Amino acid sequence: MKQIADFTVSVHDEDAFCNMKASAVLRKMQECANMQLQSCHMPSGQRTVDEMASKNRAFILCKMCMKIYSVMHAYDRIRVESWVHGEKGVTIDRYYKIFRENELVAEGSSVWAIIENASRIIRVAEYADDSTHDDDTCNIEPIKHFKAPADLEYEYMGEKTVLYSDIDFNGHLNNTNYPDMLMSFIPEMKYERGTEQKAMYADSMLINFVSEAPLGCTVKVYMSRQDEYVYMRTVRDDGKVNTEARITLKSV
Repeated sequence: MKQIADFTVSVHDEDAFCNMKASAVLRKMQECANMQLQSCHMPSGQRTVDEMASKNRAFILCKMCMKIYSVMHAYDRIRVESWVHGEKGVTIDRYYKIFRENELVAEGSSVWAIIENASRIIRVAEYADDSTHDDDTCNIEPIKHFKAPADLEYEYMGEKTVLYSDIDFNGHLNNTNYPDMLMSFIPEMKYERGTEQKAMYADSMLINFVSEAPLGCTVKVYMSRQDEYVYMRTVRDDGKVNTEARITLKSV
């Protein structure tokens, strides 16, 4: 089954250049997926979200890859589609498409797992049935094993402390907030009012979620470049890698 949802882009989804932010694109994709989860039921008839809550289980995002083919703006009417393409042991692949009228403007793929009691990873097969859809394809395949080039030289760009406004119900930095955090440290995205600064946006973004960033945690942000890619790495204050990302930028 494929979930389809209609949205209107808000002015609050735009950046300083009046382009829809990568984080807002991700939120629309995730909201469509969440709507599907809310509608799913276990074989017993119990809602899937209720059954998971009773066992203290939650989906966690492992990897997210998205491409934006055409910039979206406030009041654009968009159609978001999301579906699960089977399950593989302890992970599940989910795909996304966004259309503006009949134009495909963005696609995404993601890899998810389920944890119990915030620690133990469990098999996901029992939660995949209602949302599996094999009759559509996506041009972006999930990247199972992302590793940044070993010869990168990272530059320290600054740090971010996780605040109450950043977290979700798990008490961690919400995955849809990561694009905002990463983009904030890229020099091309430093907005200077009244200049001839060229508008840029992220036309592709891959994020590998390594460890969570809980409330109060401070992450250091590092950046490197190679070819057309901007590589980002965030490291928690305990020394653990939080995320690794690969971004490409495009001018409007």
